[in-house]
Amino acid sequence: MNIRNYSYGDASVCREKRQFTVYLYEILERCARVKIDKEGFANKNYEVEDAYYEPALLRECFDDAADKAAFNRELIGYADAKLKELIRTKHAGVKLEEISLKDEPKEEVYCLKNGIPEDAGEADLTKHINGWGKAERHFRNPLARWMMNVKPDIALLLKRKGVKKKDEFVLNMIECVYTEGEENYTFLCETGKGKGYRVTVSRKLILEYVLELLISEREGVIKLTAGDGIKPCSIEAGGASTVFLKSDRNPNTDGLSLTKISDYRKKLVKGDKIKEVKLVLSDGMELNI
Repeated sequence: MNIRNYSYGDASVCREKRQFTVYLYEILERCARVKIDKEGFANKNYEVEDAYYEPALLRECFDDAADKAAFNRELIGYADAKLKELIRTKHAGVKLEEISLKDEPKEEVYCLKNGIPEDAGEADLTKHINGWGKAERHFRNPLARWMMNVKPDIALLLKRKGVKKKDEFVLNMIECVYTEGEENYTFLCETGKGKGYRVTVSRKLILEYVLELLISEREGVIKLTAGDGIKPCSIEAGGASTVFLKSDRNPNTDGLSLTKISDYRKKLVKGDKIKEVKLVLSDGMELNI
């Protein structure tokens, strides 16, 4: 093996998508022309205000929260409502397998509730959900736990001048994958009388829930804003976009060539004159370099 070819383009033997995510991040943070091909964003041009590599946004909001018990109540209430909605509507981003749970270990089954009651007994709700012990564990909705731990490969804070030259911000998350269905999350959920579901949720849907929770209009302690800190600005949720990485591992994928990313990054680092980056975000991502 030639070490100089280890992480270079389509012939790479590097199995770490993070290697290529870093390359893509370096390109995207310099992007001045962005369009969002989604309802509500037509005919609007943005620039990248800031780019973030694997940001743990919800976790950082928890660390910053003055009332951590209120944060956890809001998180669990949101996750319980979403899980009920997923089961009721048979959401396209979820696989549901109806099963009997009588022979399953109790500690591996989440009993669906309506949030955390006012009297939570001996539960210490000020702790991070990862540190919940026996007194808190029956409140630990798996969706909520994954929302607290998931990190998008890249997040982009986009900005444009809107009406009366007021700054408008959009937050969009980007997932880099080699193949469809690469990362899913599975858990057992009881809906009553020993019956329930084996639930499989896509990572992309978890990211969209994180965005929705951080940027929703409702009152609560979980809130993400932009601006300079003195005059915070609201942010719109742009959603999560998936970019497929094309390489020797998946040559038939209609995705972004790793050779193209590597070549462009090399020119960027050397300071060569290069083509302006243009980006279109939708459920996928179109990068013109």
